[in-house]
Amino acid sequence: MKTVVKKICSGGQQGADIAALDFAIKHGIAHGGWCPKGRRCDGGTISEQYKLREHPSDQYPPRTLLNVLDSQATIVFAWDPQSAGTALTIKYCKQFKRPYLVIEKAVSCPVAAAAIQQFIGETQPRILNIAGNRERKQPGIHDFVVACLDQCLDLFAKETACV
Repeated sequence: MKTVVKKICSGGQQGADIAALDFAIKHGIAHGGWCPKGRRCDGGTISEQYKLREHPSDQYPPRTLLNVLDSQATIVFAWDPQSAGTALTIKYCKQFKRPYLVIEKAVSCPVAAAAIQQFIGETQPRILNIAGNRERKQPGIHDFVVACLDQCLDLFAKETACV
């Protein structure tokens, strides 16, 4: 039986995070995750269309930790792996022994999609955390994430499945 991800979680930041949620909504895939109190994000406030839970803290690290812990695996779109949020996500994955895949800017979308397919096949996560750089700092990352995930659509279950 083929592995199917039942839910995508993300922190809701503009860029890779929102791209993952937009992909989920577009294709009817269950989504969620934690965001800072007040639905705080780089661009102001995270839209209510995204099914995120507010963390009691308005800071980013606590929601990053919960998104790593609440998922079985994480994909990090790290065009700038030295950015604070990206580095923290990877640190939490290592600290709590959660499998993770880093997709770097130099990789083409077909190569990234193949790596994602292999990673999901090996880790078999029911809930997949998707994180990465902000659009403001890495223009084009949103569209890249959506394009890569679109190529992996058959790995994700529609929202009618139980999560």
